[in-house]
Amino acid sequence: MAELILSRPHAVLSWSITEMSKLAETSDPSVIRLCRRLGCNGFPALKLELAQALAAAQQQPRRRTLAHGDDPVEAMMNDVLERSEEALRNARTDMQPVAVARAAETLAKARRIEIYGLGASGFLALEAQYRLSLLGLATVAYADPLVQGSTAPLLGKNDVVFAISFSGLTQYLVETVSLAKSSGAKVVSLSPTGSPIANLADTNIALNAYRKSDNFLASPPARLAMHMVLDVLCLAIVEQMSAIEKQ
Repeated sequence: MAELILSRPHAVLSWSITEMSKLAETSDPSVIRLCRRLGCNGFPALKLELAQALAAAQQQPRRRTLAHGDDPVEAMMNDVLERSEEALRNARTDMQPVAVARAAETLAKARRIEIYGLGASGFLALEAQYRLSLLGLATVAYADPLVQGSTAPLLGKNDVVFAISFSGLTQYLVETVSLAKSSGAKVVSLSPTGSPIANLADTNIALNAYRKSDNFLASPPARLAMHMVLDVLCLAIVEQMSAIEKQ
């Protein structure tokens, strides 16, 4: 099992414990025992630790061997461009038009929208708040888990939580989204397919690119990919709002 995790760390993040045990040709209890030996209280906790370790490793800039006479700044420029193009292509592949349209309709009809994100996703939550507010939607963004936890139970059936997470595994965010859903609010998420946050959401816009590229979590490509998704979503919301006005 340990060899399987080490050989396919990104893939493990999207597996359930049953999928893990099946691929490792073992049992669910054996997987749980391995998790505990590694200091994790179950398979979800192991995936969270793995995601954090991968993120930390991938934040390190990729270094290239320069040929004699090459300009190091030009090489950096080319490297950032290549990684950005890769992230945008992967994000386009991940996005499903049906999910984007459904998310846009949900957000356009909301009485109030609360956008949740933590860490790097918190900055994107603030950007999303700015964009949705410009469209005339009642929107607020919270990047503090304590504030999220205090406002989520106050939401109702006409409200929407827009949860943004690069990994979809952040435990604080999972708990907050669960609170909002229990209060009757609808949940739209931007997170990897099959992640805990995606599974809680009524509609998830998939962004799995970080599983395909060792460089996705580096800041410039990650920001570009997420901003592209927001661009598409906002355009879809404008279309939905126009359709609602014509009804």
